[in-house]
Amino acid sequence: MERIKIKTKYFLLLFLPLFLTVGSLSAWGVETKLKVNPNQLFLSGSPFASVTGSLTLENPSPSPLTVHIYAQDIIQTLGGEVSYGLLPESDRYACARWFSFDPIEALIPPQKSVEFRYTLKIPEGTQANNYAAIIFIETKPQNSEGKGPSLSVSQRLGVPVKITVERVTAGKLNYFKLPKLADTHNISFVINISNIGTTILRPKAKIEIFKGNKKITEINWPYFEVGFKETKDFEYLWEKTPIGGFYKAKLTFWDGSGQEVLKEASFFIFPFTYSFLCLLIAIISLLVYKKYRQKTKSSKTKQK
Repeated sequence: MERIKIKTKYFLLLFLPLFLTVGSLSAWGVETKLKVNPNQLFLSGSPFASVTGSLTLENPSPSPLTVHIYAQDIIQTLGGEVSYGLLPESDRYACARWFSFDPIEALIPPQKSVEFRYTLKIPEGTQANNYAAIIFIETKPQNSEGKGPSLSVSQRLGVPVKITVERVTAGKLNYFKLPKLADTHNISFVINISNIGTTILRPKAKIEIFKGNKKITEINWPYFEVGFKETKDFEYLWEKTPIGGFYKAKLTFWDGSGQEVLKEASFFIFPFTYSFLCLLIAIISLLVYKKYRQKTKSSKTKQK
């Protein structure tokens, strides 16, 4: 069955008919006076916190009622039909499994009420959006004399739920890399960032370069962004030509939530380029080899 997304602007239009159809306790022409408070829920939260609350069920009838509570997803088809069930966990609009209840079943005596507590725990990695679910309360009235079958059938009372997953900006700096040995051209700084929030991440970063205790420059990292659930490498090439020696790079990272992360790394810059160093090593190696050959020939001559 193909579904369409329940858009925010249509949500209230869907909510009202849902409440009218499942918000009153009736089934197959049999009606009772069980009451639920509240009769609809508007919840909001983030994957980093739990939302708790309660539903109070009142039994004003002269007979006891056994009540069972659970949540299901609201599914709307392309034809406009609405049904209920548990969507696969991989489905981006599945949210019924976010609920847990305590208790999940209770016996409500006549003229009494029972409180059911719910906990909404939004999974990590859920995208900021609006989601729809429904909490069902199934009842089966008990025979007041304890003899024979019950005179009423099982019924369902539905409490529609709108869940708003809030926009949370959060990033994780996994590492800060730079070469331990470098020449004076195009020194590469690399940061790896994961987006662990509920929306696109647009962090900021800066690098301060020190030689000893003296700050010689400050680099503001160019604009970059990390998509929802993405992990990315970002490279910055420092094209300056400092003198050789030992340096320290201090990275400051802001993920947009107000949190600041500091990382430090040290590196050494040669006072000449790699190519010149390689040439020098080659010349020295050649001179050593020639000297060794001469020494070997001299030893053979003496032996003769």
